[in-house]
Amino acid sequence: MAIGRHRYCISRKERLIDLEPMNRDRQPLVWVPDQKEWIELDWTFGEHVDSVPITDEEADRFVKTAEISSMRMSRQGEISDGTSEE
Repeated sequence: MAIGRHRYCISRKERLIDLEPMNRDRQPLVWVPDQKEWIELDWTFGEHVDSVPITDEEADRFVKTAEISSMRMSRQGEISDGTSEE
């Protein structure tokens, strides 16, 4: 399965997901802030469908600070409820 041009995404549950392992037919990884490690993702139904792609820099910031940029959060809201303010 091709992951497109983005390696990382934020799920509806605000989990950081690394999709790169899917290129090798493996499970995606999810960042666990409390443990400070990547583990195989235990999927929640539909979680990957509504995930929001983020840049490598945003993923790095999330790993270090657990902060999601306001732009991504507002975009995630648009995707989750199917509306847009544009």
